Amino acid sequence: MLEPSSLISMATSRARNALAGRFIAIRREPTICYVESCPHAFVNVAPATERHARARNNGSARNECRLRLMNEAGRLGDNRMKRMSALLGTLALFALASAARAEPMHIEAVMTPKESMQLDFQDGSKHFFLMVRREGQATGDGPLKDAKVVEYGVHDIVPGVGGDPRGYLVLTRPDGATAYVKWRVRAVFVPGPDGKPVLLDNGFWEIAGATGGLTGLSGAGTLHIKAVSPTDRRYILDGDIATKKP
Repeated sequence: MLEPSSLISMATSRARNALAGRFIAIRREPTICYVESCPHAFVNVAPATERHARARNNGSARNECRLRLMNEAGRLGDNRMKRMSALLGTLALFALASAARAEPMHIEAVMTPKESMQLDFQDGSKHFFLMVRREGQATGDGPLKDAKVVEYGVHDIVPGVGGDPRGYLVLTRPDGATAYVKWRVRAVFVPGPDGKPVLLDNGFWEIAGATGGLTGLSGAGTLHIKAVSPTDRRYILDGDIATKKP
C-alpha cells in the first residue's frame, strides 16, 4: 500500500502532465483557439495563449478575441478605403484630362487710351499713379485671337526707379464669349545705349473667369508691355490655355 504522500505526488504529476498536454495541443495549432465561440477559429491571427486556456470559463479571452477581430476588421477596412480613395483620385484626374485640353497661345494687341485719371506726386520724385482704360484688337493664335481687348489698369510708377502695374484685360470674341484676364508686371528701369533709362515691363497673366463659349477656360503665361508711342502700349501675351472639350 502506497503512502499518502506518494499518492498526492502521483496525483499532482498526472494533473501537471494533463495540463501540459493541453497547452501542447494549443501550440500545435496556432491559428485555432480552444476557447468556445472564439473568432480566432475563423481568422489567421496570433496563436492561442495560456491565458486563453486559464480564462476559458470566465469569458475574458472571448472578449479579447472579439476585440482583436474588430481591430483586424477595422485595419482591413481602412486599407480598402485608402485604396478606394486613390482609385477615385486617379479617375478624377483622368476625367479632368479628358474634359479639357491645353494648347499654346500667343496674342498681341496695341492698346490706345480711352479714359484715364492720374495722380502726380509734387515731391520732385516724378512718381505718378495712373488709372486707365485702353482698348485694342487682339491678333495671334489661340481661342482669344480676333477678340476685342479692353484694359482696366493701374500703373504705379516712379520713373527711373520702378513700379508695379496691374489690372485686368477683358477679351470679347465676335460670338460674344468673354474672358477676364488678370495681369501684373514689374516695371524695371535699366540704362539704355545713350545712357537714358529704358523701361522693361515684364510679368504674368492668368485667366480669372469666362462666359459663353469660353466658360471653363483656364490658363496662364507671361506678359510683356512695350511702348509704341507716348500714349499707346503693345500687350504681348504668351502661354498655355485650356478650353473645355466639346
